[in-house]
Amino acid sequence: MGMLYQIDEMNADGSENDKKWQLLHEKLTAMYKRDQFSIHEKVINLHKRLKKKYPYYMQVRLYHLLSMSTVQRPKIHFDFPDEDSVEKFIEQEHAKFFS
Repeated sequence: MGMLYQIDEMNADGSENDKKWQLLHEKLTAMYKRDQFSIHEKVINLHKRLKKKYPYYMQVRLYHLLSMSTVQRPKIHFDFPDEDSVEKFIEQEHAKFFS
């Protein structure tokens, strides 16, 4: 699997969130390269749960990283709260993959 996609230009402003987004993108890509099927199943399960739980899921920037979808307009939220955090999911799974 190739690169998922580069940082979305409409939301890029050089902020800490841009740097965080790029790092999370790299970690997710590395996991897909190592074991595409294992990580994809976990990503799909989280994707479905977030979509069902949060009616505003399309307004969350990291949802688009997780779903590998194109960001069409600036997003209102960077991530989901607490246990539903995409950042937390990627960090935890990356630690498992590369420990």
